[in-house]
Amino acid sequence: MRGFKKTFNMYDQNLFAELSGDFNPIHVDEIEARRYLFGSPVVHGIHLILWSLECWHIQNRKKIKIEKIKSSFKNPLIINKSVKIVFRSLENNTEEIDLICDFKVITKIVFSWTLLKKTNNYDLINFCAPQKEIPVTVLKENLADKKGELKLFLDINKLSLLFKNLDVFLSLSQISILLATTRLIGMKCPGLNSVYNGLNLSFDKNKKKSSYKYKVNKFDKRFNLIYIDVHGIDFQGQLKSFVRPSLIKHKDINYISKLVKKDEFKNQNALVIGGSRGLGEITVKILAAGSANVKFTYFKGFNDAKQLINQINKISNRNSYFKYDVLSKNMEYLINKIKDCKPSHLYYFPTPFIFSGSKTNFSNSLYKEFLDYYVSSFEIILKELIPLGLLKVFYPSSVALEERPTDMREYVSAKIEGEYICKLYKKKYNHLKIYYPRLPRVKTDQTSTVFKIKNRDPIPIQLKQLRTFERQK
Repeated sequence: MRGFKKTFNMYDQNLFAELSGDFNPIHVDEIEARRYLFGSPVVHGIHLILWSLECWHIQNRKKIKIEKIKSSFKNPLIINKSVKIVFRSLENNTEEIDLICDFKVITKIVFSWTLLKKTNNYDLINFCAPQKEIPVTVLKENLADKKGELKLFLDINKLSLLFKNLDVFLSLSQISILLATTRLIGMKCPGLNSVYNGLNLSFDKNKKKSSYKYKVNKFDKRFNLIYIDVHGIDFQGQLKSFVRPSLIKHKDINYISKLVKKDEFKNQNALVIGGSRGLGEITVKILAAGSANVKFTYFKGFNDAKQLINQINKISNRNSYFKYDVLSKNMEYLINKIKDCKPSHLYYFPTPFIFSGSKTNFSNSLYKEFLDYYVSSFEIILKELIPLGLLKVFYPSSVALEERPTDMREYVSAKIEGEYICKLYKKKYNHLKIYYPRLPRVKTDQTSTVFKIKNRDPIPIQLKQLRTFERQK
């Protein structure tokens, strides 16, 4: 049996967005997606379904009409991650497909089919791409009354660029219907703050006169899960989507300045690696409010960094920022950027997406990614800064090292290695103070979730940690 693998990239993302009309930033905006649930753009679920169906056709060489299709999007597939397909044939022309990445089932698809005899309902399809729009934001209190109608679109040229065989073996009407589901979820209902969770469709010629109608059936507030009934001229069914939380916005410098003594960090030349968002952003604000001389880095979030520098320079114009990728390990560039300040204090916050492990299997590739961030890049920076007069290092560890969640083994293992580096350098350099507190789960981009999990306010926790760090002699 032929094996199928694929790594989706931003070209794939943008082309599928044009084909489907789903331009939700969680899929197509690399900068904004950093702050969403998964830390990086996520492949459209319907893209995965259509690619899987095409792979199934390559293996089976049948022209089909889908009778029923059910799919659940169990885990996100991040761009530039390899995914593979596992096929299973069941009874009565029913097929099961699993898409797997890093030992986790990303998407499960079950569909039944019959041979495609003739095409139909072409008169309901607009054979062009849907117009690009901005996703709406539907408030939770308005979801229960949400309903509407969509037109069906199918740009054959764009379809052929992504799927060479799809229009040859599968009903064009069914392709356009599947594409419309992602446009509905990502752009209309719930819209901007959505995470497509699954679909269950039957194609049975129910003689409805409209091309595509939808109505919210239920909103489960316990899980932020919305159920949407859909139907059209030859299909009916239900879609599911989570309503994800809005972007996390931390308190501004004016609020933090009221909590910080004006000069309590004044003796610091602070270098904050990864300071444009999350705990790094909060640390920058606290240090600046306490009169430290702060230089911080960003990697992709130029606008975030610019907004942050504008905030903190209302207090003092001694602060600055620059772009830096810790994985580049470009020390000559880093040293050139900090030669005017020679940092006395280093704060280290770079991180990939944390919650990406499997509960059942250990991923060596994921472990290596965490090691690159938390160990090798960190140690290289230490080696370069110590001869320049570095005195103190703040390395945030995690309470996860004590709790040992089963789906965070790669993260925990890498953080343990990071703590070991801290202990090693403390022992090697008597003048160097390294503080590596195991921080609790606090409310940041990294810990945001669709479920109701209580995350603690990061500002008082981090302020307490920075004060403890400052008192160390």
